[in-house]
Amino acid sequence: MNRLLKSFRELDTFLKWQLVIGLITSFTWSLCIPIMHKLQGLYWSTTYISVYLACDRMSGLFIPLFRGGNIRNLFLLNMALNSIYAMSLFLYFCDVHVFLIAEVVIGMCFGITAPLWRISYDLHVVRNYPNSTYEDFLYLDGFRTSLGGVLGSVFVAAISSVCDFDQTVKSFMFSMVLMLVLGGVNWKLFYRDIKTHSEGALKVG
Repeated sequence: MNRLLKSFRELDTFLKWQLVIGLITSFTWSLCIPIMHKLQGLYWSTTYISVYLACDRMSGLFIPLFRGGNIRNLFLLNMALNSIYAMSLFLYFCDVHVFLIAEVVIGMCFGITAPLWRISYDLHVVRNYPNSTYEDFLYLDGFRTSLGGVLGSVFVAAISSVCDFDQTVKSFMFSMVLMLVLGGVNWKLFYRDIKTHSEGALKVG
């Protein structure tokens, strides 16, 4: 743990921000998983769920077609999809079936854009930081992802034990809004002026 804290303190502002915001992101999406699984179990047959899983896995087959994406554009695209997903949550209170279908469509889009952004992001770090920094960052990234997932799952368990399902969904909506706000701050501070590989390195300190 001391090694992780020391590694975190030695990172520059850009990488620290990505880890902190990534923790909120991991926490937020971990709220989504049990909610969606619960709804799918209630409203979908095993066949329907299997078709959904096949479609979800299929999205990765299209990733190579979009090789070489710009990190700045991919960040914006993921932010746009996050916004659409957040708005789609209101469909839950109107028609759960429509909401689940919308969730599938948006999820398939995420299945393409999220890995593309992650690849471009990793390449940016590799090209602009020493190998030792990238190695430390990967360990910290894995730690924050697991921590966010654990905290999110525990939060869902806690809130669902004292609140009804609608309140649990509302807590996910609130977390989504917080994630979008932090994403906007991240864009303004870093990604708006980030330099792509062809433009040179990003200068942050």
